[in-house]
Amino acid sequence: MAISKKGKRRIVVGDREFLWWVKEDWENYSAPGAPTLTIISANRRVVVRYVLAQSEENRHVVVLGPEFRGITRPGPHRRFRCPAFGLPGEVRPAHIAELISWCTETGDLPDLYERQVDLVAAVTA
Repeated sequence: MAISKKGKRRIVVGDREFLWWVKEDWENYSAPGAPTLTIISANRRVVVRYVLAQSEENRHVVVLGPEFRGITRPGPHRRFRCPAFGLPGEVRPAHIAELISWCTETGDLPDLYERQVDLVAAVTA
């Protein structure tokens, strides 16, 4: 099944085509409604989400597709720590290409991101 291109931008990195878009993500547990960058490859093997303007201690990328950093592993989504991409509040094609290159280059997997939950605050809320 084809990917809808409506409201999405196209970018080619290396010899691969990707679609990307920014949208408020109301399902984001740490920042509901935060602008979130989504990138998907034409063959749907690379699918990642990156919340814009994340704090240093919480910065991560959510991997939804099976391919990430040269390793293919199908299954549930995973969160990995990552460097900052671009400037807060600003998205440019160069930033998108940088994130795609980081996600598709072969190398060791970065540290998993484990969110810290304050159980007392969660129960009393």
